[in-house]
Amino acid sequence: MNNKKTIYGIIFILICLVAIGYAAIVSNISIVGTAKIKTNNFDVHFENVSVTSGSVEINTTNGDSAATIEPTNRTRVDYSVTLANPGDFYEFTVKVVNGGTIDAMINTVTSKMNNVVINNNLPNYLEYNVTYDDDVAIANNHELNATQVETYKVRVAYRTDINPGDLPDTASTLNFSFSVNYIQKDSNASARARYVYTTSSSWNYIGQAFNTTSSPSPETAMSTFGHDTFIRHKVDSNNIIVESYVGFKLGGKIYYLRGGAGDEGRNDSRPIYKDNKDELDKAFGSTNCIETNYTNYSYYRCSNDYVSSFVGSSGNVYATGANFECVVDVGGSSGCSEY
Repeated sequence: MNNKKTIYGIIFILICLVAIGYAAIVSNISIVGTAKIKTNNFDVHFENVSVTSGSVEINTTNGDSAATIEPTNRTRVDYSVTLANPGDFYEFTVKVVNGGTIDAMINTVTSKMNNVVINNNLPNYLEYNVTYDDDVAIANNHELNATQVETYKVRVAYRTDINPGDLPDTASTLNFSFSVNYIQKDSNASARARYVYTTSSSWNYIGQAFNTTSSPSPETAMSTFGHDTFIRHKVDSNNIIVESYVGFKLGGKIYYLRGGAGDEGRNDSRPIYKDNKDELDKAFGSTNCIETNYTNYSYYRCSNDYVSSFVGSSGNVYATGANFECVVDVGGSSGCSEY
């Protein structure tokens, strides 16, 4: 900001010097000039915290405190929660508003637990995520132009898929803070990707324009046709699909399987296939799953009374509910249909 103000000042001074010099050389000429410099302000801040239904109740006798925007620094949200049992969670959304006249972009994003920056130091029994409200990751250089509003979602949860040895020995209160530093937008800025959801029967391909009926949330997509399986597309700023997932809801929680990743071979050293297997283990429990290996190919299939799902090491994934199936195949084409 200081640099920009200095540039404006230099331009104004040079104009004045040129005008005075010309008037001094040529007599009887009157020069009247007006230079207007509009005021600009840089104002990016948080507004409107909204706690998600089902979150644990705040117990102030334990020292808990609800998510609150810090009043003198409106780019920080503080909260303190107690998670007593596996499955407990605390989740909220908060709007980030560019109320100024200058385009901005993210410089740094910082999350802390007990005043220590969170990297890979979360306890095994905790799940902690900060994303946009459509589940896209927040990243440096994401732009927030003047008057633009985004919504962040913060969630901390006591995991259910844990080993007995990972359980804490004593109850404790965990203190979290989440802050975002915005700076003036420059050439490094980029528009963020977005997720859209569909249960449409039309088929789409990674790299081609996204032109099917879409929903802003998985809940909307599922309620449209009354099914618990759907497709999630990650689209860039030009509305081009860059990733596709099969999503399904089981036990009140939503799970995602990435498809169209290409041939990854057959073993767990292949990251996307392994991630998909881990996701299925979380959803179904490994005792409800079975892996089959061939010479150059593996697949992992899980099922219960409500949903069955399949992931292949070549990149194809699907989830099947009651008379309804969603698929992303090897090449990235995807769709849902009744049968």
